[in-house]
Amino acid sequence: MKKYTFSDFLMWDESNSIELIDGEIFKMTPPSRIHQKISMELCRQLSNYLKGRTCQVYAAPFAVRLFE
Repeated sequence: MKKYTFSDFLMWDESNSIELIDGEIFKMTPPSRIHQKISMELCRQLSNYLKGRTCQVYAAPFAVRLFE
């Protein structure tokens, strides 16, 4: 099985809903209505809490690269 890199990921079409975890590709299903409702409420509350501070809230989808 081929292991993909973050560089590979950056070259892929953004319209594909996929995640790259430990070099493996995972296809993502579209979120449900309740998932979106909860996600938006969390973003709203976090944004209100952080207003005027240096932190920012971003709604998904949003690329995140984690390092060990």
